[in-house]
Amino acid sequence: MWLVRWIRLFFGTVSFKGQGGFLSRFVNLCHQKRIPLWDLEINGSELSAQTSVNGYKRLRQAARKSGVRVHAVEKSGIPFLLHKNRARIGLVAGLFLSVALYAVCSQCLWRIEVNGNRTVRAEAILAAAQASGVSRGAWKHNVDVSAAEIAVRRSIQEISWVAVNLRGSTAVIEVREQVEAPPIVEQDTPTHLVAARDGYVEQLHIERGTALVKNKEAVEKGEVLISGIVTKKDETTYVVHAQGSCVARTQRELRITPDLSEYAVIGSVYKQNSLYFFGVEIPVALAKKQSFSSVTEIDVSLSEVLLPIGARKNVSYELTALNDSFLAKDEYFLLSCSSFYEAYAAMMEECEMLDEQLREEQPGTGTLFWRADCRENIAIEVPIEEYLADSTHKE
Repeated sequence: MWLVRWIRLFFGTVSFKGQGGFLSRFVNLCHQKRIPLWDLEINGSELSAQTSVNGYKRLRQAARKSGVRVHAVEKSGIPFLLHKNRARIGLVAGLFLSVALYAVCSQCLWRIEVNGNRTVRAEAILAAAQASGVSRGAWKHNVDVSAAEIAVRRSIQEISWVAVNLRGSTAVIEVREQVEAPPIVEQDTPTHLVAARDGYVEQLHIERGTALVKNKEAVEKGEVLISGIVTKKDETTYVVHAQGSCVARTQRELRITPDLSEYAVIGSVYKQNSLYFFGVEIPVALAKKQSFSSVTEIDVSLSEVLLPIGARKNVSYELTALNDSFLAKDEYFLLSCSSFYEAYAAMMEECEMLDEQLREEQPGTGTLFWRADCRENIAIEVPIEEYLADSTHKE
């Protein structure tokens, strides 16, 4: 039904009324002459209906033979709109040009987003995608999504999975970075379970191997807790992959002094604005290289469709190394707290904190000293050959 409406809108429609004469004969004559009529209504001696522009021109003969007086009530459609605005041909041409431009621009890519990256910079991913044709202003039909995914994965080794999704005028690059797997010791490799740090054994659990320590005993770092060398009743020995756990009370310490080389101070700030139009960037000011810069893009959209126009704001910073002269005592102390929190958060995943003490080692220096009694599994797997080699080297 919507197709019929569009056709009638494109070719024009005339609403008319007919009075007097023989209305039924008028309708039959229109049918014989194949004059289209729709929305036909007859109320007594009056008729109302709609027809096409060409059909209205051919109504006169049928009206004359049936004695019906016909007059137009309303004219609608593109032909009448053009005729009404014939003195404003530039406005009409601009309207058609805008519609055509809108249709063309909706087939191009005007925005590229990167999701899922953590350590890999988005700029590196965008550069790799651009080399394979995924760039601002590219035709969507010319973009080979599979080739772009392969190009990004090959150029950046840290990425294990890539997916390029085209959503309207936006290309979304979804990535997943590689996760380093922990070292795996084969189950058939003979190993000892060795103490990772000094501690007081609270609970020793043996699944395979020979226990060399008991509960409520103190152990030192590097001491074998569960041996992978097993002795049979006939005093013959064989080696196994020792398995089990050793939950012990340990003591941990941290002494934190912030590394100022990891920080920098922002010096002069330089702002550069630019406009882009159909993929071409037009700088408003001359570029200036600085130590660091951040880019903010503002895109223009219409009905959720991105248009090929927008603005880009580039803010550049001049960075200088941070030193003691820039910091007050309280600021230095806050940097120490930040460094301590990073180390503390990592330890919370490894052990249970029982009793903690945190203090500034010397007032005014910003150096923090932390000590805690912990409960943790101190048993780690060490291949027997590696353990014997280390023991021989120490001797």
